[in-house]
Amino acid sequence: MNLTELWAGCIGFVKRRIYNPENPKDDTLMPGKPGVSWGYDAVVNVALSDEDTPSSVGKKIAEQFEKFTEQPGYTGAKQVYKFGGDLTPSDTELQPLSHLLRNDDIVMLFLSLFGDKGKDELFKNEPLLVSFFGDADTAREILSYHAFV
Repeated sequence: MNLTELWAGCIGFVKRRIYNPENPKDDTLMPGKPGVSWGYDAVVNVALSDEDTPSSVGKKIAEQFEKFTEQPGYTGAKQVYKFGGDLTPSDTELQPLSHLLRNDDIVMLFLSLFGDKGKDELFKNEPLLVSFFGDADTAREILSYHAFV
């Protein structure tokens, strides 16, 4: 099964970071909420079509999580999941992913979306690098150790 399509563009479960504007490469893990039964803070999704919105994707993921708990072989009780709402700020520009996610997770996302492109070509695309890593020089430094297909 293509889980990206099944789970509405879900490509990963990740931990969040505490963003340090003084040192953008600082990768301090944001502590999780005590007592939760899952090991991640965020679900990373990409839009699969122009019709995808945060609300439509969130509702589909909640539906898929609930269906998963209804499958034969699932050892727990059926769970009910509900999308909590779109918290995207409407009056401000979105922050780079580096304000939310840890470096390894940003690299995973970046390479899954653009890893089949030429490294030199991507390193010239400053707006793209900034949208992921906050600034192009930091992006080049972090990505320079990774292989591109």
